[in-house]
Amino acid sequence: MRKTILNSFFLLLISIAGTQASAQCNPAFSFTANGATVRFQAVTNAATASHSWHFGDNTYASDSAIVHHTYQQPGQYRVVHIVRDSSNGNFCVDSVSQLINVVFTPTCNASFSVRQDSLVYNRYTFTSQQSGSIASYVWTIDGQQASTSAWFTATLSNGSHTICLQTTTSAGCVANTCQQLNVTNPPPPCSWQASFTTAPAFSNPRLIYFNQTPIGQGYVSQWSFGDGTSSQSSNPSHLYAVPGTYQVRLIVTQPAFQCRDTITKLVQVYGSPADSCTASFTYAPTQNQSNQISFTATSNQTISSQTWIISPVGDTTNSTYLQTSNPTHTFLATGNYLVCLNVITTTGCSRYYCDTITIASLGGRYANSIPSYPNPARNEVMLQLNLEQAAPVTIRIFNSYGIAVHSSRTAGNAGINRVTIPVQSLGTGQYYIEIEYNGQRKRSLFNKL
Repeated sequence: MRKTILNSFFLLLISIAGTQASAQCNPAFSFTANGATVRFQAVTNAATASHSWHFGDNTYASDSAIVHHTYQQPGQYRVVHIVRDSSNGNFCVDSVSQLINVVFTPTCNASFSVRQDSLVYNRYTFTSQQSGSIASYVWTIDGQQASTSAWFTATLSNGSHTICLQTTTSAGCVANTCQQLNVTNPPPPCSWQASFTTAPAFSNPRLIYFNQTPIGQGYVSQWSFGDGTSSQSSNPSHLYAVPGTYQVRLIVTQPAFQCRDTITKLVQVYGSPADSCTASFTYAPTQNQSNQISFTATSNQTISSQTWIISPVGDTTNSTYLQTSNPTHTFLATGNYLVCLNVITTTGCSRYYCDTITIASLGGRYANSIPSYPNPARNEVMLQLNLEQAAPVTIRIFNSYGIAVHSSRTAGNAGINRVTIPVQSLGTGQYYIEIEYNGQRKRSLFNKL
């Protein structure tokens, strides 16, 4: 679920205002575990209710009263359930969290590939193909340790060899696998030499036609195009994704005579107009509001579409996505923002460009927002309040889910007050501060490192 900064602020306001009708919302839930998969079921299952689930492992789901989630590792997870209901003309938001234990025995398996060097006949490369988070690798050749890396290269003598791999995942699962490898004498020299020529297609210079020598029955071809792809055709064609210089290797084998030859060439691939566009943007505040910024995309080609992504620096979970040309965006809080632009031009070229901008102050209807500093913060956040008369000051901090994580009350004096709030116990993320005094309500926003 993608959330904008604006939506997060509305969630905060709803969470505060909705407490008057919170009796209509029941965020309680039950769960049952079947190994690594846990079934969560909300008590509230009304058609007017919507649900958000945060599973405690940086994943989440929305809009279902019953969800199933499979955890990758056993352990304790804090699950948060947020329910919103608009029944009987009222609207409420409430949430609850539970700490659950997920117990299961992780399973895994080990596998690896073997590749023979095309130039040194008895040299081989061994590469682990196991997916997931691997904590350690142990390779052995004929019972002797050979490497502790994900891949390694070895030169082997003639004869039969046993290659074994043992992997251990970060969850503690251990797996083993072995392969037998027979190494024989290299074939005799060939009476011919492998060679090839190249030619680009007229319609697309990135489409390259390859022609090999020798060719005909009795010859087997193996191409490596230098971009991670390959072919076994005699005269293949290959479309490169981007222009550049590629190292192309051709191996021609003549099985009847146990003969093969290898040739490697650097092939220059040129681009078309669709490969050569640029992207950038300029920006400036509007005349009336310093926190309202107008953006203008620029390119050396005609732009056909624009996609903008605006995120607080260090917090990509609260991003705003805009699919409009040269937008004007109102920022709800001071601080640094990462603004990224993706353009597509009329030639089909796609380019991505990012820049960081700073919002130093707020204006217009957002003037009741006050800055917090330092921002981002590690141990404490400070606020500077100017009170016309002495009054108690109530401070509440909410996380990005609208859940209150701090509440305090202090005596405010007439004039400048500096309020210090300890935040070292808070987790990393974005937080909202609500400040109330003398019948006024102000807000602030900060990022916790």
